[in-house]
Amino acid sequence: MSACRVKPFLSVYLLVALLCVSLTSTAQSRYPQGLEQVGQARFSLLWLDIYDARLFSADGSYRPGEAPLLLELTYHRAISSRELVDETLNQLEGRFERAAVPGELNDLLPSVDDGDQLAFYLRADGAGAFYFNGKYLGELDDSDFNRAFLDIWLAPDSEYPELTRRLKGKE
Repeated sequence: MSACRVKPFLSVYLLVALLCVSLTSTAQSRYPQGLEQVGQARFSLLWLDIYDARLFSADGSYRPGEAPLLLELTYHRAISSRELVDETLNQLEGRFERAAVPGELNDLLPSVDDGDQLAFYLRADGAGAFYFNGKYLGELDDSDFNRAFLDIWLAPDSEYPELTRRLKGKE
């Protein structure tokens, strides 16, 4: 094959490869669809409603270690990004080594207002994506961190066992 014929072929090949990568990343950044609700719960401290939580899975049931899972939190009050990150780090204490928490977490947890929704989607491959009001924020590929993050709400020894039971559809 002459050099003149190879260049157009390589250009077309590169264009197709880039298009495939672009479509894959676009598909992964779309808000998850087709999941069934497992359970829901309201999280309150004293008399303050903080958020409503809903958990979704492929078939509407929760089985530890299985994915995909989608956790949606709809907030009832304003909370700064810094407060969300700090509380997340506090809740991860004992579940995940603080030094190993991905630095991107600071960029992925936005400030929220009353009515805002923050969602975390754990894919079957262990990657986790964050969404804010349905808009893709970014993802973390650390499957150990992603599981520990969901365990804040789903672990048998979570700080709020009633919330955990309801999210798992047990009440």
